[in-house]
Amino acid sequence: MIEAMANHIPMVTTSVGCEGIALSDGVHALIADDPRTFADACLRVLASGDLRQRLADQAAELFASGYRWDSVESKVADLAREVVAR
Repeated sequence: MIEAMANHIPMVTTSVGCEGIALSDGVHALIADDPRTFADACLRVLASGDLRQRLADQAAELFASGYRWDSVESKVADLAREVVAR
């Protein structure tokens, strides 16, 4: 998911597939958990250039604001120090 966000690729995923990532259904990606809904979401993305663009743009903005290395580096370093200290 993170790599798709970084590369401006529209996404269809399951709730398990984006677990731990702050994606919102219909904003950053289409999220569907059963086969029929997942297939329908894929068809929606394929059929609508506007939807593809909007999802890709919103996901790329989310990536830039919260998942780029320069924005998470200090959090990762703090977590590593905390784990080592235990």
